[in-house]
Amino acid sequence: MSFNVVRIENYNPSNFMNTFDTPYKILPHNKSQREKDQKYFHNGSIVTWDGKFVRCPHKKSKKYCKDCSGSKVCPHGRRKVYCKECGGGGYCQHGRQSSRCKNCGGASICIHGRRKQICIDCGGTQICCHQKIKYDCQECYILSKIKKTN
Repeated sequence: MSFNVVRIENYNPSNFMNTFDTPYKILPHNKSQREKDQKYFHNGSIVTWDGKFVRCPHKKSKKYCKDCSGSKVCPHGRRKVYCKECGGGGYCQHGRQSSRCKNCGGASICIHGRRKQICIDCGGTQICCHQKIKYDCQECYILSKIKKTN
């Protein structure tokens, strides 16, 4: 068994840091050393650090970016799961989004057969204190206008 040994006097970190010709820095492994909205070179491509996640140059998650031909984007430019033409898995046999299909018992349908957000009996998130859908309630609309003027 043989090993390639690099002598300390011949060691030059610039030879190992940026093996490709690029004006960008290598993405630091330690997150605290990364700068927000800074472009870096990582795994053969240019990426952007947004302070929390590594993004493509278009500041999107790379798998969902149309411009980068992300793995979750279909040829029609939609998310694969929601493309009817590609037979996306987000649709049921009735041609509706599976989470909103009453016949399939989708996750967004309550026990009363309504969308959970607008079910008065379940206390949906889109129901106001007047027991109406928030965007249809005139009383809430008037109150919001009064609050904005004060």
